[in-house]
Amino acid sequence: MLLAELHELMHDYYKHVSGKKDAMIFTKPPLSFSFFNDELKTKRKSSFFIKSINSIDFNIQDFVYANTEDTDIKKESRIRQTGKNINLKPSKKEKKIKLNIVEKTGVQHIIFSEKNIEHHIIYLSFLTGERLDIHNFVCCSLDVYEKILTIKNKNKSRQSIPKMGIYTGSVDQAGNLKYIPFEHQILEKPIIHNIKTEILKDIEYFYETVPILIKEGEKGTRKILIAGIQGTGKSSLINEIVLKYKNSHCILIATQLDVLAKHQQLCGKYNIPCLSVLEDCENFFDDNNSNILNFLSGALEPLNSKGSYTIFTTNHPDRISDRIKYRPERIDDVFILSTLNKNDSHEVFYFYFSKFLTKDFDYNSIKDLFDGYTGAEIMKLASDVKKEAAYEYKGDYSRVDKNYIFKIFSKNNEKYKKLKLIDTGKIKTNTNSTERIGFNIASNFLE
Repeated sequence: MLLAELHELMHDYYKHVSGKKDAMIFTKPPLSFSFFNDELKTKRKSSFFIKSINSIDFNIQDFVYANTEDTDIKKESRIRQTGKNINLKPSKKEKKIKLNIVEKTGVQHIIFSEKNIEHHIIYLSFLTGERLDIHNFVCCSLDVYEKILTIKNKNKSRQSIPKMGIYTGSVDQAGNLKYIPFEHQILEKPIIHNIKTEILKDIEYFYETVPILIKEGEKGTRKILIAGIQGTGKSSLINEIVLKYKNSHCILIATQLDVLAKHQQLCGKYNIPCLSVLEDCENFFDDNNSNILNFLSGALEPLNSKGSYTIFTTNHPDRISDRIKYRPERIDDVFILSTLNKNDSHEVFYFYFSKFLTKDFDYNSIKDLFDGYTGAEIMKLASDVKKEAAYEYKGDYSRVDKNYIFKIFSKNNEKYKKLKLIDTGKIKTNTNSTERIGFNIASNFLE
């Protein structure tokens, strides 16, 4: 009974705005309000386009209550959000509450234009139940509905073709990959590490030899693993690489394995140079899953005539099974991003400290003292020293010498030691722990 009443209501609206009767009701159409809204904003040059969208003043909750005696339907016709029962068409007061709902509920009058002829659509959408299930209805003529589906299919095809740039993404329930621009979220923080040159050379050589690999019957893929403890600069290295190739490759920073796989399939399908990154890969590699093994080296691995280079990173290489770690084609090479040697560490120290220290600071006084440390540790020390000197010396950084640097390190390191020793809210006062916390600067730091 309720469904029939809704259909009659939509027909009445359609006849009122269009003056026509030849309309059909399409239930559960593959058309969300976001599709119409995006199409209105796009303003593509087409003979058939959206002219306007207008909300019709209609409270579907009141309609449900007036047209059914079913208690369950009445209960499900209310949305529970932020601790309150909110109408599917909220009042002015309730609109102030953030609903976090993508879909626009209620009744919309959508007008398409074609050669100065207007085509009318009545679109109804509402949500039910605790899961907020979406119910959509479209009322229009059959020919208009078919034209709308044609636009949707063209948009889907257009959106699925990978483009040059840096993206993250998500795969919907239908298995479609949506690319989301990601470059603006990348911090350009250069990495100073001797391994960087090796990896960049490896990438360059791979893409140069892809045509040869394809001729030899290979799939044009290469996969490497970058392993290292936290703070060694894996993310910074990845940032430098993707920014270098952003104009010539379709780059995906993946957080899920299915997104990575779909990206590589699409790039292979359209023969687009592909660069992929999957950080913390140990969370996704299950060597008991044949699909994963076949994706890494097998029938499910997509061919790409333009080249597909994949970078896996991990802080825990021990969690990756030997079947993956030591099998060629699953992981072709391993790069260890270790702590900094004395030359690189000195360069990193200069990079961060020269931003605020005076030109006459004696950098030779700290030479070789940071051998074996990470860039993150040196960056943290620089931040601490700058903050303390700005307060204690009122920004007179000429008073900063290596003894002052060591003093700040010691002061802050004591805090981290106490934090490390906290156990269920109590600090252990009797401990012989010598575990490294933060830095472990040798006593010869002081003269």
